[in-house]
Amino acid sequence: MSEAESPPAAVRSLLGTAVAERSPRRPIPARAPLVWKPLPSTNGRDYGESFVRVPSDYEQPPAVSVALLFDPQPAGIYDIEWIIAAGTVVSAGETVARAYRITDGLAFAQTAPFALQVTGTLVTRNRRAVAGDALLRCVVPSLSLDLEPFEELIADARMELFQAANAAFKGLMAFYGEGGQIAEALVPVSCQLHPQRGLTVMIGEIVDAVAASGVESGDVIVISEKVFAIAQGRLFPLALLYANDPKATDSEGRADLLREVARYVPDVSDADLLLADALPDWPDGPMATCGVRDANGLALRVCEALAASTGERCDVVISDTDTGAEIREQVIGCPTIGATPLGATGGLVLYECMRAACAAEFVRGSSRGIPIVICKPHERRRARTGLAQARYPGMLDARRERLVGFA
Repeated sequence: MSEAESPPAAVRSLLGTAVAERSPRRPIPARAPLVWKPLPSTNGRDYGESFVRVPSDYEQPPAVSVALLFDPQPAGIYDIEWIIAAGTVVSAGETVARAYRITDGLAFAQTAPFALQVTGTLVTRNRRAVAGDALLRCVVPSLSLDLEPFEELIADARMELFQAANAAFKGLMAFYGEGGQIAEALVPVSCQLHPQRGLTVMIGEIVDAVAASGVESGDVIVISEKVFAIAQGRLFPLALLYANDPKATDSEGRADLLREVARYVPDVSDADLLLADALPDWPDGPMATCGVRDANGLALRVCEALAASTGERCDVVISDTDTGAEIREQVIGCPTIGATPLGATGGLVLYECMRAACAAEFVRGSSRGIPIVICKPHERRRARTGLAQARYPGMLDARRERLVGFA
């Protein structure tokens, strides 16, 4: 092959050393010829399946289960003429229900927005339906929800309920003389308070009563919320409460009551209505109280007055028997059982506030004339971080607590 007939450089590089030997005048860099390298034998083994791990049943994510809602176009009241049977597998866009508008007979076909499998129907033929009514239950085989966040929420809710139940039972144990930690012993303080004379006078009466009952630094003083609400003048006619009991009505009824109570207590809220207490023997006629304002601030005010008068540094809890359970509401952002601490000073974690409130409630009762209970803690809980110090303003709120409880 002459130089003129020499193949292009790209081709020569692919041909390898053989071309280089035949074209000495224009040497081509040596390159190993292309060689077929067979893959190693599998010896009968299927490597593809050997690396597949089939999850156990409990690890298999379940398909998304949903309800398909009626979405007629145009809107109106429709008569369901036909609906697909349970067990049917449906592709996206297939009809799952047919209906006719009762005003003019307009036909409408509800279609599946995605591939699904019908597991059950929620309406029957000839039933009337409007937009938003659930037509059928189904699963979406190609989708699954990540359940871990839901499982964490459920676990947290269970723990909150566990802590509330534990606090109530530990409070009952303290009542029977078998307590410990923050309420090893309980001292009832029978006294006559005069909240109608104002906060300053009443706090002085509280200080005198607990001082005469042998209060010591590190004690926890639990006081009824009702007397503070009276001292703050948060009163309205009892007839309003009887006409529309907030614990026995719906949200609309509570909204109506809230507007009526606001004529007497301007800064009233839904939560205040849950804390309402009847005062049938009030001198000016039957009245009712609504929730105390700034319970944490009032607890600190009592604490500081006690320290100024006696030198003893204690924690104070303001408590009420209401828990919000009647209307499925949480007064302080977490479940409470038997009693709810509404305000406290800073030396108690929230669980201790709940435990002290429950313990005091068993002692105080409803008609024993015991507005104050002193909880005597175990010695190892007498000196506490934050003892007799301020908490945040307002009412106790589990969402604002850095520590709810401890082992």
